[in-house]
Amino acid sequence: MHSRPAFCLQTFCQSILLGLLLIGGMTDALAQIGTPGPRLTWLGTADGNWSIAHDVSAFGHVVVGYYQQIEGAIVQKTRLFRWTKSDGMETAILPDRTGRARGLSHDGTTFVGSALLTLTQAFRWHPDNPDQDQNGYPDVLPLETPGYNSGEAHAVSADGSVIVGAVYNWSLLGGTSPREAFRWTETDGLQLLGTLGGEASRAENVSADGQIVVGTAQNQFGKYHAFRWTAADGMQPLGTLMYVLYDSSTATAVSDDGSVVVGWAHVPGDDVLVAFRMDNGVIRELAGPAAYPQTQAFDVTADGSMVVGLMFNENGAVQAFRWTKGVGLEDLSAVYANLLAPGSYLRMALAISPNGRYIVGQGFNAATGRFEAFLLDTWQTTSAEATEPRPTAAELLPPAPNPFARATTLTLRLPVAQPVRLEVIDLQGRRVRTLIDGWLPEGTHRVRFESRGLAPGLYLCRLQTPTGSVYRTLLLMH
Repeated sequence: MHSRPAFCLQTFCQSILLGLLLIGGMTDALAQIGTPGPRLTWLGTADGNWSIAHDVSAFGHVVVGYYQQIEGAIVQKTRLFRWTKSDGMETAILPDRTGRARGLSHDGTTFVGSALLTLTQAFRWHPDNPDQDQNGYPDVLPLETPGYNSGEAHAVSADGSVIVGAVYNWSLLGGTSPREAFRWTETDGLQLLGTLGGEASRAENVSADGQIVVGTAQNQFGKYHAFRWTAADGMQPLGTLMYVLYDSSTATAVSDDGSVVVGWAHVPGDDVLVAFRMDNGVIRELAGPAAYPQTQAFDVTADGSMVVGLMFNENGAVQAFRWTKGVGLEDLSAVYANLLAPGSYLRMALAISPNGRYIVGQGFNAATGRFEAFLLDTWQTTSAEATEPRPTAAELLPPAPNPFARATTLTLRLPVAQPVRLEVIDLQGRRVRTLIDGWLPEGTHRVRFESRGLAPGLYLCRLQTPTGSVYRTLLLMH
């Protein structure tokens, strides 16, 4: 009884597909995508005065951070944002509340940070969170931190399941208690990581698998030093040499396997900050050039071969840097000068994608006269990217999940670098989302398609390349 309508729908879809295959102009459309090479995108400041990007997804399609409104000398509000290639800067996720987005899962679905909810609390955001305030976006949900009324989430594991940061208590009379580093999972809840013998600690980052945490903690002498934490060994200083060379240090990021840790330290005799990279216990200082002698490292690639951060001088001039194994430290503004208008520069690099291709941070956009968050597509990756059998032609794999309610993941595989357009269209052939529109390198790429604003029903995902088009059906449920 019900098979006939299903058969008719299938036939109709097949007819639509055949018609779409005959739509002309594909070559012209792909020609407008551009040529392969580095690109710089200024993310804007929404209705604020400046913005800063703190993390980027593995694919470069999602960026999180925050922006600030200032009137005169008074700070009005700091608000979080989530930027996507398809929708730009989204600021309505947490309307009219102070917040900062700091860490992002590799697929771009989960981000963490701190927000003024009851008090300033660590939070986790995911598309599957409920929308209790009915603003059209999933809610920002505070982490459950028994015994602590305040906190900050600084980073999240690759799959979004492990969150690290610091918790504390705040009261009107007592002020703020010492911060304590934490590791949080939905199954185990809050886990305090301890200190190095002092009163306070702060977790800054976590490995991709969530098993290694790095940050800074007080020792018995009240000095803050970089630490590395694992479940087996607990919190440990990075090494006795850190105590000998520096009077304080902070670890800010760790490679996937935990062998490389980066951060910065204070050199007491020279009274300067210097970025460091520790590789299997061997410390290397990433000193800046004479014009920018002080450095701070903020992130590292999955294999530990690339580091990003900032360098500055005594006059307050700041420039973003990238350090690459075999190349050394580079001024990003100089390397990518052809992408910058006169007067513009990249001020700080705060995060780099696992494969090293995408860098985010803050720069000065001369066109707007403001410090703005940026996304830099360097078109450069590490040599240690995982390899898979190369397809003979562009492939669009089945969406997962499908059918879906809020979001699904689309995976495409390319045999060579080429221009790509990935779109979602309705059954009338009208484009409802453009997910990718540019050159991609060879290999496997994944992008999350979020259905916000679309009516339930049947849609088509279309992958266009110079060699043709590939389609997949999408069934959006209530």
